[in-house]
Amino acid sequence: SCYNREHSWPKSWFGGFSAGDDAQTDLFELWPSDGYVNGLRGDLPFGYVKAGTVTYTSTNGCKIGTCASNESAGRCFEVADYLKGDLARTYFYLSTAYMNDWTCCTGPGYDKWDMALWMENDMRSWHAGDAVDNTERARNDEIYSNWQHNRNPFIDHPEWVN
Repeated sequence: SCYNREHSWPKSWFGGFSAGDDAQTDLFELWPSDGYVNGLRGDLPFGYVKAGTVTYTSTNGCKIGTCASNESAGRCFEVADYLKGDLARTYFYLSTAYMNDWTCCTGPGYDKWDMALWMENDMRSWHAGDAVDNTERARNDEIYSNWQHNRNPFIDHPEWVN
């Protein structure tokens, strides 16, 4: 319904703007999104959605429903297949870049900078199923060359996820 700037690792997971150690403006954290869909996602963890539990599907195929890998986590947000690897590598970057910097918070898929094992396993699967492509490489180059002057190493070296 409108353009929105999505914090892929929700701000509430690292304590908001004042506690993010600059993650709130890290371009690897930010993704363009539809405002309506982003509002529905809120701070739901990324993960596979269990078949038969889908309560919402966006026009590009993102889904909300019960987390397939850990039903006790509640609801998950599953991105479209063509975005899964990109967002998984974003999560590996954020978890590494902000290790020991984020001192807040704990939720169904994370503990401070660390992903819960079930979410990490889903992110590894997303990474394996959606290889780095030229668009992702170009974004990494642009962020490095013209903005932040750092790179997402999991794009440059996808083997490092393993």
